[in-house]
Amino acid sequence: MKVLRICLVAPMAVATAASALTVIAVGCGGTPAVTEPSSPTSEELESMGRHRRTSAPDVGEEEPDDGMQIEGLGGRLDPYDIQQGIEPKVADLNRCHTRELGRHHYVGGKIEMAFVVAPDGSVKRVHLNHSNLGAHRVESCLLDVARGLIFPEPRGGGDADFTLPLEFRARRASDIWEQSVSQSEADAHVSSLAACANPDGADTSAGTNTGTNTDGPAGTGVTDTAMTDTGSKSLSLPATISVTVYVGARGQALSAGFAAVDGPIDDAWVQCAAGAISAWMLSDPRGRIAKMQFTYQTMGQPEGQAQGPTQGG
Repeated sequence: MKVLRICLVAPMAVATAASALTVIAVGCGGTPAVTEPSSPTSEELESMGRHRRTSAPDVGEEEPDDGMQIEGLGGRLDPYDIQQGIEPKVADLNRCHTRELGRHHYVGGKIEMAFVVAPDGSVKRVHLNHSNLGAHRVESCLLDVARGLIFPEPRGGGDADFTLPLEFRARRASDIWEQSVSQSEADAHVSSLAACANPDGADTSAGTNTGTNTDGPAGTGVTDTAMTDTGSKSLSLPATISVTVYVGARGQALSAGFAAVDGPIDDAWVQCAAGAISAWMLSDPRGRIAKMQFTYQTMGQPEGQAQGPTQGG
């Protein structure tokens, strides 16, 4: 899937002054440009509206070098269109986080949502490309809100795709475990996730979907639902899942979150994996909250492989 990346001359002003949510515009040269928490003025919105009406090229025309880098699936949405779709639901997105923050002050981080918008402006598909939020309930809530967004109809008549980076601030800082520590901790426990690929309770090797047909949807990296040797169905999962875990007193796993570049993760697997991880006893961070991130291979990796957080937060 070609991912729409937006290179903005000015950041999108989407967050409200009281919001803990920051919408990040992808800056030129790949450098993130974080928005200021303010709403656009009527003059700015009118200016962006004029840009949308006059500057977006028709399909087949050569794009002008106007400081934007946009790719799509045939349809196209410019930054103003995306902002118009997101703005009505910013408060709902923020509430997904603040509800959890009231219980767990350490929950915070960055996510990136990958959208496919249908020709009528509705959200056709959305999933988390990346996340180090470490809270599956927040991630699920954000996806539920995102599925209900309505955008202007993409120009060109086809689907339009883009990524939306968001950042949520924690009230309590976490200690980020180094890559070697995260790897060692995850390797000792990750085999407990194997059963989550088979909701009917079939026994499979750790990290492997026994008998899985890997000819999933073309170009998605997602495996088809498979039959195990016992005849039960295994879930359709991306080949690689990024897992973020918070660790509390006496090494108790407090919360976990999940993301995958290759496509959506089945909610049944997420619920099962979160439950399995909640039973993990890891190294004691000694009065602190620790944060670890590792990569779980759903196929062909007996014990899993871990890595340190790459998104910050």
